Amino acid sequence: MTGEPDVYLMPDLTGKDLQFVRERLESGGFHVTRVVSRRDENRFPGTILAQNPPAGYSIKEGGTIELVVSTVD
Repeated sequence: MTGEPDVYLMPDLTGKDLQFVRERLESGGFHVTRVVSRRDENRFPGTILAQNPPAGYSIKEGGTIELVVSTVD
């Protein structure tokens, strides 16, 4: 055993609910470090619009994730 963190493939989080996704990411050992709101009246508030790292990229266990979510304000 090397002690290196496991590496995962980043899923596509767009269109999903922030609270649901955040709970699962954090319980899986990842850190949501930044959430930015962007006005989008065509989506329910709290819907993920963008993410970093993008879907398909590798992310190490304990890695950080940034999300952009919809708001109507």
